[in-house]
Amino acid sequence: MEKLKKILASTKTTIILFIIILVLFLICKETVVYRFETLASYLYGTDADNKGKLLSTILTAIGGVCVIWGLWLNNKKVNQQIRQVNEQVRQNDIAVQNSNDKRFGEAIGYLNNDNEGIVIGGIYALYQLAKEDERYAPIITNIFCNYVNDNTDKQDKKSYQTILSLLFSKDNPFVFGKQDKFCNIDFTYITLFCCADDVQFYKCKFKEVNLIGKKGVAVSDCDTEGAVFIDFTTVRFFSGNLKRSAIISNKTMNIYLGANKLSNIDVIINNSLRSLLISTNMINNVQVYADSIYWLTVDHFSLESPHSKLSIHYVSKISEKRIDSKISESNAIEFIKDDAVKSDKSYRQRVDVSF
Repeated sequence: MEKLKKILASTKTTIILFIIILVLFLICKETVVYRFETLASYLYGTDADNKGKLLSTILTAIGGVCVIWGLWLNNKKVNQQIRQVNEQVRQNDIAVQNSNDKRFGEAIGYLNNDNEGIVIGGIYALYQLAKEDERYAPIITNIFCNYVNDNTDKQDKKSYQTILSLLFSKDNPFVFGKQDKFCNIDFTYITLFCCADDVQFYKCKFKEVNLIGKKGVAVSDCDTEGAVFIDFTTVRFFSGNLKRSAIISNKTMNIYLGANKLSNIDVIINNSLRSLLISTNMINNVQVYADSIYWLTVDHFSLESPHSKLSIHYVSKISEKRIDSKISESNAIEFIKDDAVKSDKSYRQRVDVSF
């Protein structure tokens, strides 16, 4: 209805202007004709067709003005439509944000409910909200991280395990801060996609766990057995025990093995090791495979048995070596120059490692 009124108003204005021009022409007809003939003679001389040429020029000019006017009106109309669309989008965004704020408040309230099903529903509601609204991604990340660290007495509950699996799920929407730490958690038969830049685990237990990373991981005072660390750029072990495990990567890596005991460990790097530092109390059957090693440091260790060894397999070279003199004299380390680095396929078959 509003558009119709605008169209009628525009048509009415045009008709009025046309009538005014027509009346003025009739009143001043002789003057207009005289001026027209004078201008035609001035511009085109005494040519018999000078009036036609002038009329053609005037009509062309009027047509050009009409085209410009039409473009201006169209541009004005388009700009108005754009403003209307932008305003509608803004209103929709406000409505969505208000809706998400309400969803967030309700979902947070579910986490402390006594009903386990309601708690899990709240967890998934927060997870979905983190995927849909980037404002809430870092907030929900902190909530989940704090929940798993502050509620280690609830690890047997499905709600706890749900949060844990979502935090380390593939392609999750979470925004981790620097050096996120997870403490006193039992990880068993699970795959952890570590999206954070530098994930830290403290006093945790790992049993038959696959950890897949983008950057670094630090494991401090943890008992680790049957774990595979895949495609990290930096792996560091402090204290604790590392047994029957592997570190494999196609990336250039830095590795620090400072666990109390290293037993049946394979380090398989299908690239170069920037640095490998070993400082442990006890070693039993540790195999290192790499294309090349830029920096190798071995501080000290004891062998668990006379048959135990630290074997370093390499393809091209080891640039720098710093090895404790007692270890060098005991022949506890063997260096083997291989034609190829050992394949890591046997470990990768345990898990889909595409990230």
